[in-house]
Amino acid sequence: MIIRTRALLISLGAALAISLSGCSFSFTPMEYRRAQNELKSKDYKDALSLFRKIMNRAPESKWALDSARQAARAAFFDTKNYNQAIDFYTYLVEYSRDQNERVNSQRRIASIYFDNLSDYPRSIEAYNKLLMVETDPRQIVKYRFNLARSYFYLNRFFDSKNEIEQALKISKKPDRTFELKMFLASIYFNMKQVPKALEIYQALESKYPKKAKSENLALNESVCYEEEEKFDNAISELQSIESTYKDPEFIALKIKRLKERKANMPGARGLKR
Repeated sequence: MIIRTRALLISLGAALAISLSGCSFSFTPMEYRRAQNELKSKDYKDALSLFRKIMNRAPESKWALDSARQAARAAFFDTKNYNQAIDFYTYLVEYSRDQNERVNSQRRIASIYFDNLSDYPRSIEAYNKLLMVETDPRQIVKYRFNLARSYFYLNRFFDSKNEIEQALKISKKPDRTFELKMFLASIYFNMKQVPKALEIYQALESKYPKKAKSENLALNESVCYEEEEKFDNAISELQSIESTYKDPEFIALKIKRLKERKANMPGARGLKR
């Protein structure tokens, strides 16, 4: 009698579990429709909460993945809650069976850390993950450039230089190459290797004269010469763009300041050492 009672209880328990499981999954489409309605009504807080419930209940279901997609877009574009958007994109990286979607979600994560949160340690981690799976050279150049900038903002100039040099090896577009070399010159300048920075600027000016002129590269060269206290060279560079610069008064003021610095140098006329 006792054995039969136990068997009956076990049977009832299993039936109840199956019933509850089926009930749970039957509610999922209903909750998904509710979440979509909340989204259309711009009640983002409730919508994202419902999407999250669906994701927690059935992580690998189509409802959960669709919930993560819609929630990620809403968190990023509508509520601007970037950390929440990262959570939803991370979910897609972990559970989506679509390789392209996983990569694109990881790209979003890296971009948010870099562009929206300025969280450079996390952006470095995210871009390094992308480099493990990326095959498109253009994307690799972009990742390495953003890695270089992340390291730069953390004052890790050697690591920044290494990323730029790696990017330059596969960069094909002239505009991108110009941009990468400009940044490399900035790295050298901040590493106190001013002659190397100046060498890059001069090479760019020679190879891309129109681009160099439009970017007022002479201004960068002037700063390098000033850093080395070569004031005549610095003044000459500024004078070369004074008539075409958008703010000629700014250039005239810099020239005046440089002439004053030159006049106050030890050994200048009228001064004694």
